[in-house]
Amino acid sequence: MSREEMEQLNSQQERLHRLRRGVIERFVSEREDPALRQNAESVLKMCEAGGIWIITREEENYPKRLLGLPGAPVLLYGKGELRINEFERAVTVTGSIDCAQEIKSRAIRLVEAETAAGSAVISGISKGIDTCVHTAVLKEEGYSIAVLVSGPDLCYPKENKTLCEAIAQSGCILSEYPPGTRAMPFRFPHRNRLLAGLCDEMYIMGAESHSGTGSLTEYCERYERRVSWE
Repeated sequence: MSREEMEQLNSQQERLHRLRRGVIERFVSEREDPALRQNAESVLKMCEAGGIWIITREEENYPKRLLGLPGAPVLLYGKGELRINEFERAVTVTGSIDCAQEIKSRAIRLVEAETAAGSAVISGISKGIDTCVHTAVLKEEGYSIAVLVSGPDLCYPKENKTLCEAIAQSGCILSEYPPGTRAMPFRFPHRNRLLAGLCDEMYIMGAESHSGTGSLTEYCERYERRVSWE
């Protein structure tokens, strides 16, 4: 698109979603930068070699629950089948890394019930509750999405690499970061907004409201998602 076309389209957006003029100017100038183009081509090659797909907000299978949300990713990367739009209900179940077996058992029972009811189940891929959630979905032959804090070619923590591979066979691993991106602390809140945005209801298991999962409730309130602390 030319600068004029971008400015015309930008003027038609809701005020909240309009780009600042400086952003358009920077995009126009930078898209001709050979280094940026080379980097983009490198990402495409890495995706092709690693069996990683890329979708944009304009594509039909982009998660409809994310459309219209402030800060929704322009691009998503992943492995497996992104079929969340086929499900009338999607729940996120996440929580503490270090929790009692009783809480893990509660999370498993919850996931079993949601899977039996035909819900898509979403979680991170951390130790503790997240691991229990995906393991339970796989056992029940349901559909789950693991949202990563790294690129889709890397799994954090490394101990869950085999679990990630299993999820990609029957569900989907999803990331807003290109391959080669490593997990960093600041990416966890970014991941949390996707955990909130992708679901209709969220269950937070065995975590205190002041913990790192506290940002989940902020996003749920912003996106008008129901939250249950278990």
